[in-house]
Amino acid sequence: MPVGPQLLAGTIPGILLTLAYVLTVVAIAVLRPNWVGATGRGAKGAAVAAAPALSPREKLRIVAEAWPVPLLIAVIFGGLGGGFLTVTECASVGAVGAALYCLAVQDARSFLRSLFGAARGTLSAVGSVLILVIGAAILSRLLAVTGAAQWLSQSMREVSGNVVVFFGLLILLYLVLGMFMDAIAMMLLTVPLIMPIVVAAGYDPMWFGVFLVLMAEISIL
Repeated sequence: MPVGPQLLAGTIPGILLTLAYVLTVVAIAVLRPNWVGATGRGAKGAAVAAAPALSPREKLRIVAEAWPVPLLIAVIFGGLGGGFLTVTECASVGAVGAALYCLAVQDARSFLRSLFGAARGTLSAVGSVLILVIGAAILSRLLAVTGAAQWLSQSMREVSGNVVVFFGLLILLYLVLGMFMDAIAMMLLTVPLIMPIVVAAGYDPMWFGVFLVLMAEISIL
């Protein structure tokens, strides 16, 4: 599947999840204000009580100061959705835009410290992903040699006609894997085995990609 359309396919589910999280936090704050420090005791409660209340004008000013962030997001999604930018170009635009924003709001020393920290984190993440790719390749080869992959594929094909059973098993699988692995590891290990079954059963691969990402994140929680 093309990466661009797959990323855009997760936009609406991501927005809906964000709204659900926001509404959940608001509901908790309204129904249980002591959980968010509104009536807390001790140092935390005293700090909350002593915090000055902001006027609507000040709140609007604080939000308006962060305008480069939604602008950068709009440029990335607009370029990707409109076909003006490829996925790699969107990543480059996002990285350069974020660096320019940090340079504008920070002094040179703080900017260099942030830049080196981001580079170090990127190298660490890339190294971890490469190790996972190598491990997934070894495991896939092992499963193919032992015949476990063929047995699993045949078993999943037998239940793929029943939507409830098929995806119920997938949900259970990812919930268990989420106890021991992160999202990238789960995808690298399971997609080569499950994706052919999903396609053969007639399910939309793009829809399954969104389902897979959501299940991977939920299972980690």
